[in-house]
Amino acid sequence: MNLPKEKPLQFHLTKDQIAILRIGSFDGKDISSAHQHFRPFMRHVFDSLRQAGINDLVIDLRNNVGGDDDFGWYLYSFLTDSSFRYYKRVEPASDKRFSFLRYTNQPGIFNLFHRLVHKDSLGRCQWTHGSYTCMHEPKSTYYLGRTYILINGESFSTTAEFASVVQAHHKAVFVGEETGGAAEGNNSGMELLLTLPNTGLRVKIPLMKYLCAVPTPAQKGRGIMPDFPILPSITDLIIQKDTEENFLIDLIRSRNCKGCGR
Repeated sequence: MNLPKEKPLQFHLTKDQIAILRIGSFDGKDISSAHQHFRPFMRHVFDSLRQAGINDLVIDLRNNVGGDDDFGWYLYSFLTDSSFRYYKRVEPASDKRFSFLRYTNQPGIFNLFHRLVHKDSLGRCQWTHGSYTCMHEPKSTYYLGRTYILINGESFSTTAEFASVVQAHHKAVFVGEETGGAAEGNNSGMELLLTLPNTGLRVKIPLMKYLCAVPTPAQKGRGIMPDFPILPSITDLIIQKDTEENFLIDLIRSRNCKGCGR
């Protein structure tokens, strides 16, 4: 029997009013194939949080390998009350026309790629098309309560970028494992699938280097480090016990219960 696939965007409240927002993917195709829409979903979530006066929000980003860049800064705009920059720089691989385009899966589109690349005073290639490095504004319904984020080794790309910006601005407590994606940014963006003409071997080539607008981390090349490292055991995984979420829910409840006499 084929079990129904979980929708990438899920939201619910526990009995004691802890909000759980699960984002299984930032990929627009994954989300639309589940008949969901990222921006309206997030607007509904944060409208609901404010109207209900929710004080504790858990954002579960485990096993989210990334997706659309703009979904990251859109989500962050609900967690801040200040203008912010999300990317420091976006550096394309080259400002020259690629000589191997005829061997790729998208030769026509990328004939114009180099025309959107410029070099700065230091000779670095810069992507100035779109709103990547501009200032972004917070949403009017930005969240007023406490935020906790679950991460693990399969949190990559857009997920790690979002987590990096959140951590740099001290907007959440992180629980779980170090992310797979680096805190500084990542190499991905638009990609070409190159098929080598003689061997038929295929190579995926990322064309962009994203540098998050965050301070240089103490340990370069590492992921976002959790405030509370939690590693599930093999037994937990086999019996499908959610060790990380259970720990976090207990942590929130213990913090809320301080001085309550229980």
